[in-house]
Order: sequence, then structure tokens, then C-alpha cells
Amino acid sequence: MKQLVFAFLFLMVTLTVFGQRKITGLVTNAAGEPQIGANIAVKDAPASGSITDFDGKYEITVPTDAKMLIFSYTGFETKEVEIGASDVIDVIMDEGKLLEEVVVTALGFTTKKDRSGSTASSVNKSAIKSSGEPNLLNSLGKNRVRPVIVDGVPMSNDNLYGSGSSRSGGVSQSSRINDINPEDVESIQILKGASAAALWGSRAANGVLMITTKSGKLNQKMKISVSSSYSIDEINKRHPLQSTFGQGAAGVFVEGGANSWGDKIANRSGEADALNIAGQRFEGDNGRIVYPITKKNSKQTFVDENFNQVFQQGFVTDNNITFSGGGAKTNNYFSVGYLTQEGIVKNSEYTRATVRFNNQTFMSDKFVLTTKANYVYSTGNRIQQNSNTAGLYLGLLRTPADFDNSTYKGTHISASGVATTGRQRSYRRPLGDNINPTWNNPLWTTNEQKAPNTVQRFAFSSNLNYSPVKWLQLDLRGGLDGYTDDRTYFSPIGSAAFNTGRLESEIFKNSEVNLDLIGRTEFGKLMDGQIGINGTLGFNINDRTRYSDFASSQIFLLPSDIQNFSNSRSPYEVNNNKNQIRSNRLYGILTMDYDDQVFVNLSGTQEAASSVAGTYFYPSADLAWQFTKSIIPANDILSFGKIRLSYGQVGVQPAAY
Repeated sequence: MKQLVFAFLFLMVTLTVFGQRKITGLVTNAAGEPQIGANIAVKDAPASGSITDFDGKYEITVPTDAKMLIFSYTGFETKEVEIGASDVIDVIMDEGKLLEEVVVTALGFTTKKDRSGSTASSVNKSAIKSSGEPNLLNSLGKNRVRPVIVDGVPMSNDNLYGSGSSRSGGVSQSSRINDINPEDVESIQILKGASAAALWGSRAANGVLMITTKSGKLNQKMKISVSSSYSIDEINKRHPLQSTFGQGAAGVFVEGGANSWGDKIANRSGEADALNIAGQRFEGDNGRIVYPITKKNSKQTFVDENFNQVFQQGFVTDNNITFSGGGAKTNNYFSVGYLTQEGIVKNSEYTRATVRFNNQTFMSDKFVLTTKANYVYSTGNRIQQNSNTAGLYLGLLRTPADFDNSTYKGTHISASGVATTGRQRSYRRPLGDNINPTWNNPLWTTNEQKAPNTVQRFAFSSNLNYSPVKWLQLDLRGGLDGYTDDRTYFSPIGSAAFNTGRLESEIFKNSEVNLDLIGRTEFGKLMDGQIGINGTLGFNINDRTRYSDFASSQIFLLPSDIQNFSNSRSPYEVNNNKNQIRSNRLYGILTMDYDDQVFVNLSGTQEAASSVAGTYFYPSADLAWQFTKSIIPANDILSFGKIRLSYGQVGVQPAAY
């Protein structure tokens, strides 16, 4: 046993570092539409891979000696493209025919892809895994917001700013879709447009993201799978900064000046700076003592040093173990995942632990019970960002080339000998002689300001299927999804924008309860098998509730790293909020096909919600005709042809008032 554990640990950490290059491009189909979720891999190196985002764009890092890229997508011909001198490779994928290919419908059931006339894209588990992205959202891109349906049950993909974050300040909070472990995903179906997603009513204005998780197989011995990956993140591009002129303006050096077009650095003598050691000074916590400069002589610049003290080579480790299998009447899937990430900005970090259990039990020849449960625990620390005086990048870019940021914290000693500890030193306050640094030294932002958060989430769903007769199936489906997001924002005394300190505590508690009763009929062979009719009728009740509690103080009693309101005084800001939306929907689908080549789908949803008066009807229809089965038989030039038309109408539900 010890030998097996040692072998496993030895195999978990493998890292190969060679010369690399980055290739980008666009993948489209023959109609010029972006190919979402296309898989890109390096030939003979399947571990190096990527997938296209919602706009068909991709980015992949390959070894410099790589010769070929492989582009693949379900239902399309695989293409091998030679890697030349260009770092941009665009590809047009040709549609092929995949017999009996199935897709996931808006309600979470599977159907033949040929029956659908609406627009949808699939991403399989191998494409997600080969992308190398630790978070599911990164694997698909971030430029669209769609409701997420996991195994037929809606799941929150909130990305809440809250009171401590905004588009122009604060920190960047993660989307709750990142709570999904990609290792647990069997497939992703992207329903694009109202016609494909109208069954979800007002939540489907931008389409729907359907996720199907893995399951075990009947009559299969227990299968254990262990996977481990280690990836490195590096800065893609740096903003160029000048190192010709020093701090000051109009060709004159000004210590503490706001601008960086002072004297020309190359024209200085190169000797040590002339200092005034008789007056005030700054004693850095790193041991360096800083005195006022009376004449700037040094030619030394710190552009690279200042940058490298803030940014680093990030890394991600992702370890997973899964158990799957089944007997004659039941199958199980169990997984444990643990991911750790250190970002390219120092002290930015993220950790996620996940546990999932999926079970399906055939209780009799008429009853099937499917149950799925998932628990997620994640923590992280985020760095202040964007265009504000306490943010990271603005202070870094504005720092003059001849200012050294390394001595950022210490004690200011006045000319009379009065010492003030915990002072920040920035290029605007080079001696830390003012509680307001004007702009944060970027090291103060990364090392002293904190924004930790902890998320705990539990999701549970169950589906009871009853088949009283061959042509009828009844499904009772329920789901519960709840999470708590506990956030803290801390800035010590002497921070820009928060001179007297800042402590904010914010807690979100979110829950969603969903219940569906669905009846499905299927008459597949009428009139000598030429006509098929399927029908679905369902009723849904959905309740979404969010509680938020917020407390804030921006006046600390003492300069301290203690994150506790006992070190603060009034005025305090305290508020809480409850947001609840309850809705119900009656929906139906009628599907007809003729001669296995013409398919018509009609659907409609009647919806009512607590946030708006009245009810609203959302219709949709689509038509698909495989003309290569009739008027133009498949041939060497045209192997498969399909005409499709679709129409859908959907609205946007108002927010709770």
C-alpha cells in the first residue's frame, strides 16, 4: 500500500518546461459562424489543448518544436493544420455526419440532433479536460451570461459585486459557475437563441447553458480514476513604461512630484544622491533608511524591479479521484477534487474542494430514481483593482522610473524626532510624512490590503421517472441549490482612499428551490413508420431567495492588522436585504417527424412571476429538413444537407422590487 501511495504522489506533480510559443485564431463553420467549443490539441501532445470560446476564438501555448494542430468538433471533420511561421491560425471546419448523434434538450432530456432545427453547440468532456483551465467558466469564455441548468435543474451562476466591489474599484469576485468541477462534467450543451431555450421563459433571453454530469454504468466493476495536473500562468504582455526621464516636470527633478517628465536620467552624474540627513527620515521595515534628496545624481532605474515585486509566475494544481461503477439495478459515481491556485499577482490565491455523489437506481421496470448531490468549499484572497487610488495597477504605472517601491512600509521620524509607525511610503510621499499617500504603493496594495472570502455550497437534485405504459413517461424532478458567500474587505490606516482604515463584512445567503412535474409521450411509428409524434407537458415552480448582511467602518482606533470591529468607532454603516422571486410556468412541446427527414418542433411557455403582474406567453418553433435523404441524395460532393428554420420569443423578467 505504501508503495502505491508513493507512486501516486510521484505521478501527481509532473512539470515539463521547454521553449513555448502562443498561437491564437478563429474557428468557424462553412457558413462563417463561430464554432463554439471546438477542441484544439497539439499532435502527439494531447495534454496540450484548448477550446474555442463563445466567439469561436482560441488561444493555445505550444512547444516551439510542435508541427501540427488538430481541430475537432462533434459532427465535423477533424482537421490537421500545419504550424508555420505565423502565430495566427484561422480554421474553417467542414460538417460531417455522425449517425445517431444526440443532444440535450432544454429540459435535460436527450434527443437525436437531427430532429432539432434550432441552434445548439456541444462541448464534450475531453475538450473541457484538455483545455487545461481550472474553472469551467474560463473554458468557455466570459463574454455572455446565460442561465445554467445542471442535470435539468437550474443552478445559480451569480457574479455579485456586492457593496465592496464595483466596475471601477474593489476586487473581482468569481462567478458561482466556478463551483463546478470540470472533472465531473460529461458534456455541455449551449442552446443559442430564444427558439432553443424558450421553455425556460424569461430566464432564457440569452440562451441556456446545459450541463450534464457524469454517472456510473450498470453491470460495471468499480472503476477508480486518478488525475493530477500542474499548470503555469505567466504575464502575456506588459505595458511599456519609459525610463528616460525622472520624477518631476519641465526637465526638473521634483521629489514627491506627480509627474514623470523631470530631468533626463542619462544626463545625471551617476554619483550617489545628495541627501539631507539632519532632518526627517523614513525607516523602512526592510531596514533601509530614506532621507530627503537635495540633488538627484543616480542614474539607477527600477521599472523592472517594481514590476517583478508585484507580479509573479502563477500556478494551478488540480487533483481529482473518482469512483464509478454499478450493479444490475444501480450505478454510482463519486468524486473528490482539490484545486489550489496562486495568481500572477502576488498574494492573490484561490482554493476549491469539491465532493460529488451521483446515483441511479432502477427500483422496478417502471420506476427509476436518479439522485445527485454536490458540496463545494472554496476560499480566496483578491487584490484591489481598477481605476482608483487604492488599486494595484494605477499606482504601479504612475510610479516614476527612478523611484524604488521596495521600501513601502515603515516608521516616519519627524525633524523633532517624533516617530509614527505603520506609515506607507509611496512616490508621492517618499518619506511617509502624511497619512494620505495620494496613490497606494502597489506593494501596500498586494501585501497589506486584504479581501478574503469563503464560499460553502450544497446542491441536491432528484428525479423520479415512472413509465406506466410503453408510450408514456412521468417525471417528478426537484432541486435545491444553496450557498453562503462570506466576504471581508480590509485596508489598514494609511491606505489611499481609506486614510483612517477600512473594514467591511458582507455575507450573501442564496437559495433556489425548483420543482417540475413532466409528462412525455412518444408515438414513433405511425402510418407504416413514416410519421412520428412526441409530446411533452410540464409544470414548474421556482423560488429564488437571497439574504445579504453588510457592516462597515472606516475609522480605526489603532493602527493594527486586526480585522475586528472592536478596533473601530462610529459612524458605522449597517444594512441588510432580502430579495425573493417566485415564479411558475406551464410549458408544452409537440414534435412531429415525417420519413425520418422532416422534423417540426412546436413549444410554448406560459409564465407568471412575483416581480411582474400578469402572465406572459413565450412561443417557439423550428423546422429541420434533411434534403439529402430525398431530392438530392448524398454523394461525393454533398454527403449531408440540412435546412433549418427557427423562431422564438422570450422576454426579460424584471428584478425584484
